[in-house]
Amino acid sequence: MGTEEFRLFLIFFIGVMVTMGAVTKVIITWIKRPRPHRELPSDVAERLERIERAVESTAIEVERIGDHAALVDFSRRSAPCGDTRRC
Repeated sequence: MGTEEFRLFLIFFIGVMVTMGAVTKVIITWIKRPRPHRELPSDVAERLERIERAVESTAIEVERIGDHAALVDFSRRSAPCGDTRRC
C-alpha cells in the first residue's frame, strides 16, 4: 500500500467515524427529548381506582382466610386427643 492510498484510506476512515458519531448524537438527542405528559381520560382513571379498591379488598379477605386457617390449625394441634372431634 502506497502513501497516497494510505492517505485516502485514512481520510475515508476518519470521515466514516465522524459521520457515525454525528448520527449517534442525533439519535441519542432524539431519544432523550422531552415528551409531553398525557393524562388518562377520566373514565379510565375511575376504572383504575375501582380496580385498585377491589384488589385491596381481595387482599384483606385472603389475609383473613389465612389467619382463620392458621387459628384452626393451631386449635387442632393444641386439642387433647381424647376429644374425637378435634383429633
